[in-house]
Amino acid sequence: MAQDEYIRDFDTRQIIGILRYKDNGDIYAVEFSSRQILGIYRKSTDDTIEFNTRKVVTKGNSVVSFIYSAWEKKKHK
Repeated sequence: MAQDEYIRDFDTRQIIGILRYKDNGDIYAVEFSSRQILGIYRKSTDDTIEFNTRKVVTKGNSVVSFIYSAWEKKKHK
């Protein structure tokens, strides 16, 4: 069964994103307010992929970085 983990801003404790854990081991990074998928960690290939471009960003799981990057951009608008 898939489950969600809510990611919060350290200072404000505001929910900024969701990590969606899938049954196959994949993890989706989702921006909280828009529910937009930002990136995916594919367990089968051990790759982190940017959702829009479908490009491999890193080997291993760094999918939470998409949530923090999107939050930083939003804060500075």
